[in-house]
Amino acid sequence: MMGGGDGNSATTVEEGMVNESLEVVSDPPGAEIWVNGENQGLTTPAFVTLTGAVGDVSELELRQEGAVLANTRIELGGAVPDRWDPELLPAPERWALTSEPSGASVFVNDDSLGTTPAEFVFAYDKEYLVRMELDGYETSSRPVALAEMDDADRAERALHMALPKVIPPGYLVVQADYPVDISVDGRRRSGSRISLRPGTYQVSLSAPSVFYSSSRSVTIRTGQASEVSLPAATSVTIAANPSNCKIRINGRDAGYVPVNTQITIGRHEIEFLWEAMGKTLTVTEDVGTSTRRIFKAASDAQ
Repeated sequence: MMGGGDGNSATTVEEGMVNESLEVVSDPPGAEIWVNGENQGLTTPAFVTLTGAVGDVSELELRQEGAVLANTRIELGGAVPDRWDPELLPAPERWALTSEPSGASVFVNDDSLGTTPAEFVFAYDKEYLVRMELDGYETSSRPVALAEMDDADRAERALHMALPKVIPPGYLVVQADYPVDISVDGRRRSGSRISLRPGTYQVSLSAPSVFYSSSRSVTIRTGQASEVSLPAATSVTIAANPSNCKIRINGRDAGYVPVNTQITIGRHEIEFLWEAMGKTLTVTEDVGTSTRRIFKAASDAQ
């Protein structure tokens, strides 16, 4: 049992039981006094009477706006102080939460507060994440930790979020008859139809199976598909004399002749390497649909 009192003495209630009277003060005054999780209906400064068996421990807290500003444990029948005058944590702060446009659903640490405008009391020693959501607008989030903020950031006790409108995406569509690795602004993307925010991107395309690679700038517009069509591939045979010849196509090893491979229509750099003879021949070939065979001899090498 506990309650208010007007002195600071220990009184025996019955055998094994005691009343302990304690003066509780704070700076600033006006903090709520809680004992063992119960609000005593008192604010500092005040006298509190703690009743219980000898050896029981009473938990005292000073609270404001639901936040604990100080706490202590007192063992009844022991060396109980006459006065408890703790150093308080900074008081919690009630902030206004607003958005543009208003009417956004607002959450603090995933707990719903309704819609903006709203209010929330932030404890000084805790961390929070404020999130605002509204159909047709992008979700915005912001951390709040009073202990890490300076006085200027806390002066207005208000948090306002401007929610950007959701901009419908456009699409990058890559058309090819063979597998293609796609990177957009250096980031690998999967699939041949890629959703992107409107804007201009650097798109890199690589198809090792047909010795193709390219990079280009592509502009994406809202609700539209920007198509990139890659050249068709054709089958060719690369041969050489003598036949102990290694082939590279566009800098990639293709093996020793004869090389039977798929290659895209267009211009390619082909290297013929007779390593045992110390000879190399590099040629540029315009491969077309009618190209079936590419042949070079070591005698052509310089």
